[in-house]
Formats: sequence, structure tokens, C-alpha cells
Amino acid sequence: MASTARYQPIGENPKSSRSRRLIGVSLVALGVTSLFLIRERHVEPPVAVTGVCPQGEKVFPSAVPALESLLATFATADYRNYSAGIFGESLTYTTESYDDMRANGAPPTDPRYIPFKKFHTYLEKTFPLVHKTLKKELVNHFSLLYTWEGTDKSARPIMLESHQDVVPVNPETWGEWSHPPFSGFFDGQFVWGRGASDTKNSLIAILESIEALIKGGFSPEKTILVGFGHDEEIGGLGGAAAIADTLLKRYGPKSLEFVIDEGGAVRPVGDNLLASIGTQEKGYVDIKVKVDVPGGHSSVPPDHTGIGILSRIVTSFEDNPFPITLTNDNSLLTSLQCLVENGGTIDPKLAEALRDLEGNREQVKQLLLKEGPARKYSLTTSQGIDVINGGVKANALPESSYFIVNHRIQIDWSIQKVVDRHLSLIEPIAAQFDLAISVVFPDDSAKSFVSYRGSRISKEKASKLAFGSVTLEVMPANSEPVPSTSLLSNAWKLLSGTIRAVHEKEGEHIIVIPNLGLGNTDMRHMHEITDNTLNFGGGRAKGPNDSGPAHTVNEFMSIDVHVSAVKFFFTLIRNYSEA
Repeated sequence: MASTARYQPIGENPKSSRSRRLIGVSLVALGVTSLFLIRERHVEPPVAVTGVCPQGEKVFPSAVPALESLLATFATADYRNYSAGIFGESLTYTTESYDDMRANGAPPTDPRYIPFKKFHTYLEKTFPLVHKTLKKELVNHFSLLYTWEGTDKSARPIMLESHQDVVPVNPETWGEWSHPPFSGFFDGQFVWGRGASDTKNSLIAILESIEALIKGGFSPEKTILVGFGHDEEIGGLGGAAAIADTLLKRYGPKSLEFVIDEGGAVRPVGDNLLASIGTQEKGYVDIKVKVDVPGGHSSVPPDHTGIGILSRIVTSFEDNPFPITLTNDNSLLTSLQCLVENGGTIDPKLAEALRDLEGNREQVKQLLLKEGPARKYSLTTSQGIDVINGGVKANALPESSYFIVNHRIQIDWSIQKVVDRHLSLIEPIAAQFDLAISVVFPDDSAKSFVSYRGSRISKEKASKLAFGSVTLEVMPANSEPVPSTSLLSNAWKLLSGTIRAVHEKEGEHIIVIPNLGLGNTDMRHMHEITDNTLNFGGGRAKGPNDSGPAHTVNEFMSIDVHVSAVKFFFTLIRNYSEA
């Protein structure tokens, strides 16, 4: 059972009945105010509208007294404490997803799903107007899909997306946490707990913004969808993929104007104030390589056991990294050109080389590689051999041994190219040790095959001819690289314009840049329903220490960043409704 979130109060305790009543009364009172428009919708002149990286005009929604008052409420200490309370309490639900639950691997009756049901009840209690006003659907038992129907049925919907699940906490690390990982502890500045930065922060911010809009009397002209998957951390096949399939059947292909999912914040980077928007993601595939050979007593071992042969393959993979490439459609390249175009601070040598990219492409690559691993893996496919297993006893020769290698696929590569590259390295080793090769695509049997010494043969025949076998299996929950959202799209203009309107203070200049995601989010499942996928968490950070670190001990989020995200989603929904 989820425990009550613990946090230190600032002024009023945000979870006290008095404090909650204060916020609730003020919001409800504001909700009955007329929606009379007091001025025209305001759009400021753009900073830059030409070149590779247009900066969206500042976009403000039409002013409505109730909604402007609500916007002001977000800046109060009472609201800050209230928000910390409900955000912190959301972290007390142990909605952990485990690898063996991947792709519906666990039945709905699995007790590990009980916290998800309790979390749903918590959301219903905390956001009553959302659940009264929006249509709520359970997708594949545990994912949530909300529909806020717009008055303009001809307009394309948008979807605000996040996920409910979190990476499991290793019990051995509990003592290393400053505050218990499922406490939702608020220390006056930060909310602590698993999911604080990945990514119940955006889930709660979205719902907070919609609850406030409803209290302010707002109704959208265009349909707003909200999707919360339950298995993003294990691939999203049971959650986001099922939501996307539901929407595909309901609205048709490419029917959503855009989808916005978890991502970063506006933050200072060196001398720049950047809003980095994920417009592209690398692909993902785990590949299992297994060697099967006859066993026996270890007192009479062969020169090379199955583990020894497997080790040869491991060494071959690591000795032959994937090539470094820098193509024009790489969002990293666009982001760098964007900084140059908009007066951002950048290495002078790199800036000069970028001005004549075609003549200096190799120099640009080398300069980027010097900046460290994050830059390197924006230019190549990564391979991490993360799991290895073989043998059951010290005096028994291993009959079966395997390793799993994780890849984040470069945008100009594909799963098939990764498989072909590994096969080219395995083939000489298989020939040396008289092994048949089996390639398995669980989701596409037409691509699967068995070969022996260069010839395709049946599995049965291979077992009779070969000493053993090496199997290369493409594991489920893989995805091809995600194509980039166009920076000339209306979605980019609206998002970048809203970011500047919400977060840019007088005298500041936020540079909105595209970003290549090295990891993967549920966005990988959205490309049949939209051309425009955008990863952005909505908030504004003061520096690098306002949130972090995801997937490890002491995960936290600044309450100020969180509340600024509420303000962003509050404004984005209004802006899109009027666009």
C-alpha cells in the first residue's frame, strides 16, 4: 500500500486540510468567472524565421480573467506547497516495471500491477474535475487514455504523453538514498523519490494544468488527448504502442497534429539559455548471441569451450565498433547550426567549420568526438554488452552460453544493418569452430534463417552437419530510428513560441534547438499517428542541479521546475485550442 508522502512545510503544510481548502476554494471561485475576452490573442515578432532553425514567435493565448488569475496563482507559496504535496504523493506508488513484464509478459493478475490500480485511484481522487470532464479509458488494463473533446470536430487532436511506470529500485541501494525512494519527501526545494525526474513530474504537471483549466471554465476548441503508458521503461509495447493502435483505429493514420512526451527543460548551458526539444530518436535493439556445443566432463576439455568461443565473438564485436557518420538529417547537426545562426556560444573552430559543412564535414566530426561520449554516440550506433551467462558447474563443460548486447541505432542505420554487421563478424568464427548460424527475428519469421558454411539449410540438417551452433536473436521491443520532426512545421512553431512566451523573461533570449535523443521514449510508437513528435518536459531550470539523476539513487526534482511545467502545459493547451 502506498504510504503518505512526507515533506517539510514552507508556511502552511501543503497536505493539511486548511492549505488544500485554501487552494481549492480559490480555484473553484475562479472557475465560475466569465470567459469574456479582454484582448486579442497576442503574437510577438519572431526572433528568427529563416535558416535551418526558425525560432517561433512568442505566442500568448487570449486573455481571460479567470485563467489569468489562475496563472498568477501558480506563483504563490500556497500553490507551490499544494503542488509539492500532490506530486510527492504520486511518488509513493511503487509502479515499477520489470523486464519479465515486457510485451505483456506478465498477466494482468500479476501482483506487481496492484500499485498501478492504486495509482489510478489516487489520480481520480486528486484530479476530480479531470475525471468528471474528460473521457477516461483503460488501454490494455493499465495504460490511461483521456479524451477532452473539442468543439471543432474537424480539427486535428494533439496528445500530451507521459508514463506511469518507473525503473525498479534495487533493494540493496535503499540505504544510499538521502530520503526513502518511495517517500515523495519534500525538503522545501526538492521532491525526492523514484519517478521524480522520470517521469511522474510531467504526468502530474499535465493533470494539474488540465484540472486548473477546467476550474477556470475553459473548454478546448480542439480535442486534447492525454496518454499515460504503463511500461515505457521496458519498451512500451503493452502501453504506448497499444494507445497508438487505439488512436490509429479511431482517427486514422497521421491524424494527430503533434504528440509531446517527456523531455528536458529550459536551462542555462554555458552562456546560452537553451530549450532543447527532442525531434528525433535513435533506434533500439537488444540482440542475444548464444553458443550451443556438446558438453562433457571438464577433466577432458576441448581447446575452446562454448564460453571460450562466445568470448571470441564478444571480443570481435568490441574490437570493431560501428562507423562514425554525420548526415545532414542528424538533429545534432541542426542544433549546432541553430546555435551559430542565433548567436549562441559555441567553440569558434566548430562554428567556423559548420559555416562550410560540405567542405569541413570530417573536421566537424573530429571536433565533436573530442567533446566526449555523448557527442560520439550522437554520431554512431552504440553497443553495450550488458548481460553474459554460461555454465552451471565448475567441473561440467558448458553446453549453452550467451550474451546480450544493447544497441542505440544511429539514424542512418537500421536493425537489419546491425544484424548484417554482426553476422559478418560471427561468420569467420563460426567457420573456424564448425558452427551453424541461426538468425531469429521473433516478429518476422520471413527474415529468420539457418546457414552452414555460407549456405542456407534447414535447422534439422544443420544439427547433423555442424559441431554446434551460434544463434543471433533479435529480441522484442525493438524500434527503428525515429525520423525528425520538421522545424518548418506548425507544431515546432507553436511549441517554440509557447516556450518563449512562458519562460522567456525581459531581456532574455531563449534559443530553441532540436535534439537527437540517445535513449528512447514512448515516442517511438507514435509515428503512424503523427508526423510531429516532440520531447519536452515543459519546465524551466536554473541550472544543472535542479533535477536528477534518473534510474539511480537520490532521484529528485525542483518544485520550481515542476510548477513552471504546469504553467507551460496550461498555456500550450490554450494556445493550441486557438491556433
